[in-house]
Amino acid sequence: MKEQGASVMLPASPFDPDVKWQDGKNEGYFDRLSDEAREKMVEELVDVIVVAEQVKYLHEKEPEFKTIERLMTEKVNRQLKRIEKEKNYEH
Repeated sequence: MKEQGASVMLPASPFDPDVKWQDGKNEGYFDRLSDEAREKMVEELVDVIVVAEQVKYLHEKEPEFKTIERLMTEKVNRQLKRIEKEKNYEH
């Protein structure tokens, strides 16, 4: 389990196909959360969806967003290079 936010313990990522529960299945993630953890998860998802909608709007309506998009791509590429460099250093 991973600790998230206000000391609520969450099971490992539901999106990792290698994660299996004790019953051998990797489904039913939200069913396995406590009520408190489920509520916190929903609150976080709502925040993410709101931001995603804002980004979608900017992407469609604001020409300046192309500059932001380019900078984001450059940042991601730098991070990927750093990760690859660290990965090569460890071996």
